[in-house]
Amino acid sequence: MKHDSSQSHSLSVLIPTLDEAAWIAHSVRCARASLRAADVDGEVIVCDGGSQDATVVEARRFADRVVECAPGRPAQLNAGARVAVGDVLVMLHADSLLTPRAVEAMVAAVERGAVGGWFQIDIIPDLQVGHRHLHLGWMAWGINLRTRLFRTATGDQCIFCRRDAFEAIGGVPDVPLMEGNLCARSLRGHGSIEILAPELRISGRRWEKNGVLRTMVFMYGIRAAHRAGVSEDVLARVWRGWSR
Repeated sequence: MKHDSSQSHSLSVLIPTLDEAAWIAHSVRCARASLRAADVDGEVIVCDGGSQDATVVEARRFADRVVECAPGRPAQLNAGARVAVGDVLVMLHADSLLTPRAVEAMVAAVERGAVGGWFQIDIIPDLQVGHRHLHLGWMAWGINLRTRLFRTATGDQCIFCRRDAFEAIGGVPDVPLMEGNLCARSLRGHGSIEILAPELRISGRRWEKNGVLRTMVFMYGIRAAHRAGVSEDVLARVWRGWSR
């Protein structure tokens, strides 16, 4: 898919990291290769929040730029956005992989007038596991159904938006958890959004580590508690305890 130069957009892919040495090189290389294959101008910026492993070293080998900043995904993404030059900002988790068709889909959505959007997903095995749990396919199906029905997203669904929309909503909200959900909600209130086909590959490591059913129940419980008004600070403490 080629894009007319009069309608061309440049993408800045922002990848927040904290101790992601096992994934970051693969993620950055996939993002850069996808931009090239789709014939779309772009850059890949790694926004590191103080990694103690080799994340920064690996990122500097492949990324266009590495920004070192305070920890916390909102702060990291906002720091990356401040130095980005693209007119479309793409917020990609370190254990997620872009594809050329994903890049093409984002550009096409913006050209159709969307202020932004996000992806349905395909869950792939963790790099360190190497096999796919059968239930990961069902997990992806459930997430995609929820995404279509409620037009919502979590941060790992690669939320993207025009720079002017990002600035209009005040960037990524500075909360310790659920920032992706809140960002998606703000974008939805700002203009037209598009929910794209599952051209995004995300790691199944959290499900493989803690069990598919247990992880599903926990994550939906977190979302339900957030909708019921439980504060992001409380939920973040619960999340950290679960993630240990």
